[in-house]
Amino acid sequence: MSGGQLCNSLIKWLETFPDRSGVTASQLSDGVVMAQVLHQIAPEFFDGRWLVKIKPDTGENWRLKVSNLRKLQQGIIDYYQEQLGQNIRHFPVPDLNQIAEHNEPENLGRLLQLILGCAVNCERKQHHIEAIMSMEESVQAVIMGAIQELMTRDRESSPGVDLSPTDPLSLHGLGFDPASFHPHLKTVMEQLETTTLDRDETVKRCHALEQQLSMLNEEKAALYDEKERMMSRLEDLEGTGGEGGASTLRYKDLKKQIDTLQDDLYKIETSRDEYRVRVEQLERENQEVQARNDELHRLAEEARSLKDEVDALTEMREKVSVYEGNMEAYKKKLEELSDLKRQVKILEDKNADYVQHNMELEEEVKKSGTWRPQLDLYKKQVADMHQKLSEEAKKTDRQVFENKKLVEKMEAGSQERERLSAERDAMRETIEEMKCQISTLTSPDNSSRLPSDLSDADMLEAIPHEIREKLMRLQHENKMLKKRSEASEDGNRPVLQAMLSDLQDRHTQATQENRGLNQRIMELESEVEDIRETAAIAGSHSTGSPGKSSATEARKIVDLERKLMEQMGNVTSLEECLSKKESEMARMEERYKKYLGKAKGVIKALEPKHNPNLVPDVSTLRATIHEKEQLIENMARETEKAKMVRDMEEKLMTTAFYNFGMQMHRNTISQRLSAMDQGQSFLSRQRQTSTRRVPMNNPMGNSEFYDYYQLDVLRIS
Repeated sequence: MSGGQLCNSLIKWLETFPDRSGVTASQLSDGVVMAQVLHQIAPEFFDGRWLVKIKPDTGENWRLKVSNLRKLQQGIIDYYQEQLGQNIRHFPVPDLNQIAEHNEPENLGRLLQLILGCAVNCERKQHHIEAIMSMEESVQAVIMGAIQELMTRDRESSPGVDLSPTDPLSLHGLGFDPASFHPHLKTVMEQLETTTLDRDETVKRCHALEQQLSMLNEEKAALYDEKERMMSRLEDLEGTGGEGGASTLRYKDLKKQIDTLQDDLYKIETSRDEYRVRVEQLERENQEVQARNDELHRLAEEARSLKDEVDALTEMREKVSVYEGNMEAYKKKLEELSDLKRQVKILEDKNADYVQHNMELEEEVKKSGTWRPQLDLYKKQVADMHQKLSEEAKKTDRQVFENKKLVEKMEAGSQERERLSAERDAMRETIEEMKCQISTLTSPDNSSRLPSDLSDADMLEAIPHEIREKLMRLQHENKMLKKRSEASEDGNRPVLQAMLSDLQDRHTQATQENRGLNQRIMELESEVEDIRETAAIAGSHSTGSPGKSSATEARKIVDLERKLMEQMGNVTSLEECLSKKESEMARMEERYKKYLGKAKGVIKALEPKHNPNLVPDVSTLRATIHEKEQLIENMARETEKAKMVRDMEEKLMTTAFYNFGMQMHRNTISQRLSAMDQGQSFLSRQRQTSTRRVPMNNPMGNSEFYDYYQLDVLRIS
C-alpha cells in the first residue's frame, strides 16, 4: 500500500474518536491531536502530566512542532517497551522534520500506524477493533494491513537484543544530538543510556529467574507428591507386618533417597529464598533506576525545552541584529531628515509656484485655443471690411462730387422748371376756360361716373374671396416674420452694437485719412471726364470710333463672362466637395450616435451603485465622451461657418460681376451718348442725365450691397 493511502485511511480512523471529525494532515503536523488521541487510548500511561508537555500553540514554528512530535514518539516507544513488552526497533522510524515542515503523508502514516498499534493492544482494544470493523471495507483493508505489518515486525524483532546508540529507537536514531547540549546534559544523557541498558538486562534476568523459580516449584510439587506417595506406601508396608530383608532394604533405600531429596529440597528452598531476596533487591534497584530514569527523562525534557528556547532565542537574536542594523539606518536617516525637510519645503514652494504658473498657462492655452479660429476669421473679415470700407468711401466721395455737379445742374433745371411751370399755369388756365365752355354746351345729367370715384370698400368687395384670404394670410405671416426679425435683432443687438461702434470708429478714421485723397481723385476724374467729352465732341465727326469702342467693350464683356464661367465651375466643384464632406460628416455622426448609445448602455450597466470599484473608469469614460461631443460640436460649427463663408463668397462674386457689368454698360452708354450730346436741348440732356442716374438706385447697388455684406458678416459672427 502507498504512504498516502495509509495516511488517509488512518486519518479517517482518527475521526472515529470523540470530537475528532474533519481532521486534516496540517492539523496533525503539530502533534497535539495525536497526543490527545493517545490520552484517550491509554489514559493511565499517557496521563495529564505527560499531556501537559505537548505545547498546543506552535503556530508556524516548525521547531516547536518537531519538539512535540519527538515527545510523542518517545512516549509511544516507552509504551511499547514498558506496557506491551515489545521492541519496535525494526519498525521504520518516521522523519519528524518532514511531518512538521511539509506534512509529508508517508512519514505521518508511519507515526499514525504506531498509534494504531497502541490502540489495538491497550486494555480497551475490543472497543477500538469494533470501531475499525464499522468503517468502510477499503479503509478496513488498509488498517488490517497496517496492523499485520506491525505484528510481523514485532515477530521479527528479538526481545533479547539490546538497544545500541546507533539503533533507530536510540536517542541518535530519534534525531537527538547530545553533543549539541550543555556538557552536564551530555553526562546525564550518557548515564540515561547506561541506566536504560542496565534496566533491560535486569528485566531479562528477572524473567529468567522467574522461569527458573517456576520450574523449581514444579519440581518441588512433583517431589512432594512422590514423597506423599512413598509415605503412604511405607505406612502400608508397616501395616502389613514386614516382609523379608528385601523389603527392609528397599525401605532404607527409599528413606535414604527421601533424606537426599529433602536435603536437595532444603537447598532449593534456600536458594529460592536467596533468589527471592535477590529479586527483591533487584526490584528495589529497578525502582531506584526507574526513579532515576524518570529524573533523567525530566532532565531530558527540560533540555529539549531549553534547546527550543535556545532556538527561539537564536532566531530572536538574528532578528535583533537585523533590527539593530535597521535602527542604525533609521538614525542616519533621522540625521538627514532635517535637511530633507528643508529641501522638501523649498521644493513644495517651487512646486506650488509651478502649479500656479501651469494653471495660468493652461487657462491661456484654453482661451487661445478657443478664440484663435474665431480671431483669425474676424481678422479676415475685418480686413475685407476695411477694404470694402475704403472702396465705399471712394464711391461716397465720388457721389459727393457728382452730387455737387448735379446740384449745379439742378439749379439750372429749376430755372427751366420755373419757366415751364409758368407755361403750364398759362396752359392750365386755357384748359379751364375751354372746360367751362364745354360744360355750358353739355348738360349735367349726361355726365357719367368716373372710375376714380370708386371707394376702397367697393374695391375690396370686388376682390375675390380666395385672393382676400391669401392677402390676410400673407399679412399675418408678415407680422410673424417682423416679430421674429425683431426678436433676432434684440438677441444680436449687443454684438451688433459692439461691431457697429468698432466699424464707426474705423470708418471715421479711414474717412479722415482718405478724404483729401478722394477729393483730389474726384477733381482729377472731373478733369478727365471734361477732356473725354471734348475728345468725344472732336471725334463725333468720324464714324468709326464708336464701333471700335463698342467692340473693345464687347471683348471685355466676353472675357469677364469667361472668367465668370470659370469661377462658377470652381464653385460647383467646391459644392461637390462640400456635399461629399457633408455626407461623410453624416455617416460619422450616425456611427458616433451608435457608439454613443453603446457607451451609454455600458455606463448604465457600470453605474456606481452596481459596481463602486468602477467609478474612476466611468468618470474617465464620461469625460472622454464629453470631450468628443465638444470636438464634434466645434467641427459642426466650423463646417457651418465655412459653408456660410462659401455662400457669402458666391454672393460677393455674383454681386461684383453684376456691378462690374453694369459699370461697363454705363461707361459704354455714356461714351455713346457723349457723342450725341451736340445739338440737343437742355431738357433732353436732363432726361439723359436722369436716365444715367437710374442704375445707381439698383437694388443690388453699392450702398445696399454694403448693408447686405455687413448683415452677412454679423450673421456669421
